[in-house]
Amino acid sequence: MIVDFHVHTRGSRDSGMDPTRIIEFAKRAGLDAIAVCDHNSIAVAQELAVRIPEATGDGVPGLLVIVGEEIRTAEGEIIGYFLREAIPKGLTPEETVDRIVEQGGVVSVPHPFDRFRRSPLAREALERIAPRLHAVEGLNARNLAHADDAAARDWASSHGLSCLAGSDAHTYREIGRARTELPAFDSAATLLGALPHARLIGSHSNPAVHLVTAVRKRLPNSANGSMTRRGE
Repeated sequence: MIVDFHVHTRGSRDSGMDPTRIIEFAKRAGLDAIAVCDHNSIAVAQELAVRIPEATGDGVPGLLVIVGEEIRTAEGEIIGYFLREAIPKGLTPEETVDRIVEQGGVVSVPHPFDRFRRSPLAREALERIAPRLHAVEGLNARNLAHADDAAARDWASSHGLSCLAGSDAHTYREIGRARTELPAFDSAATLLGALPHARLIGSHSNPAVHLVTAVRKRLPNSANGSMTRRGE
């Protein structure tokens, strides 16, 4: 399967992407699955995961939608995959991991060494939860420095962890920019079995995409529609 493990929708305040169009662009990019990881919310991801089987009755191969969440902990961001319930922001990293695992989810850390963001998980916290992680984002298409992705891959290797790739898409043309090739899966358990065989593919997005999200953050909440609550 070819998977983009990090996509945002209009469920995130800094993204205006319509869920239906996301599916169109994901199929154009040749993806078999996407992980919708809105900030501190799973509402759109859950809705999309339910709607997609109905939307593929035209003979077009289906697209697996993984319900994910990019959670702002008290010390930086953590991603949970295959969630059933949203996890509130502001918890400690340990509490956040506990809640993901209690749901049978998969735990990953996005862009852990990106020097230009304020949201990466603090290095001390990363080391503390390392034994409980399932993966680390080793290629994030929005990282400005290639060395930061390399640092994440080196850290993961030194801790015996697998790496995932995601576009961190907030605009349509970013979808699939960074992706992961790995054996087919359809649940948290089968994803865990596939992780050791993951291969990262892709490249970085044009840095100008950051300007788009910066503008959206300044818009009133109503500009993003009322489909779901805003987590951040």
